[in-house]
Formats: sequence, structure tokens, C-alpha cells
Amino acid sequence: MLCFRDMTFCTSDCATVDCRRKLTDLVSAEARAWWGKEGAPIAVAKFSGWCKDYTEPTPSTGASE
Repeated sequence: MLCFRDMTFCTSDCATVDCRRKLTDLVSAEARAWWGKEGAPIAVAKFSGWCKDYTEPTPSTGASE
């Protein structure tokens, strides 16, 4: 299966800002540009159960799913 950047992006409610796997609006926009239209194949998963960089969100971080 072909997917953007040949990697899986994380959709967890993580408060870690500089995560290279975090599915952000920027990643989604880059995927659209790469694909040339809406519906770019982006592999996603929730890594919160095992990721060493996962940070539980707090009300002050504003992180949400």
C-alpha cells in the first residue's frame, strides 16, 4: 500500500509538540500537495499505549483528539 512519506502518523491526544509522527494540519496539507487532491493515503494509528514520547494532555496544553 502506498502512503504519504511511507510512514504511519499518530492520532493520539499527545501533548508532545515536536513529535515527527504527530498527524498535524501541516502534515495533512503536505499530503494533499503530494497527492495533488483531497484523499491522500495517510497511514494512521494511536501510539499512546507504547510510545516513549507520549505525554498525557492537560487542560493547559489544549491537546485533543
